[in-house]
Amino acid sequence: MTTIAPPPPGVEGTPLPTTGTTNRERVDQQTAGAECVSCHHSVINPTGYTLENYDALGAYQANEAGMPVNSQADVMIDGKAVSVSGPTDLMNKIAVSAQAQSCYAKKWVESAYQRVLTPQDACTAQGLATKIAQDGYTVLSLVADLTQSQSFRYRAKG
Repeated sequence: MTTIAPPPPGVEGTPLPTTGTTNRERVDQQTAGAECVSCHHSVINPTGYTLENYDALGAYQANEAGMPVNSQADVMIDGKAVSVSGPTDLMNKIAVSAQAQSCYAKKWVESAYQRVLTPQDACTAQGLATKIAQDGYTVLSLVADLTQSQSFRYRAKG
């Protein structure tokens, strides 16, 4: 999981660019300031660029302003830049990411147990993340495995 610091005060007033023909060009311009570039140009913008084939209302677009849409970007996955082209490629690369699988398992454990992870829960989540990485492991298998842990089966009286 990538942690991003809160935006600096006052950036919500950053004026929208008046030049640039595509959304990607305008976003690059809007986030080019020294206070924005470190997070936006390495983490936030590239992920959004993979979704450029969809307009603000979610309609598919192959062209924008008479130019072909560029949905290729280098996205940070597992701490390194990975070349991605479009949302399907992005989701496929995230799906095989060890960091994403670990995060997915942790969120399932937190949801099933209705609490922030405890050290014992973290072990359960790690075990599930290992299973998620295996071919053929389904969400149904994950739910069944969640119910087999001691944390799920035995609750302390509160």
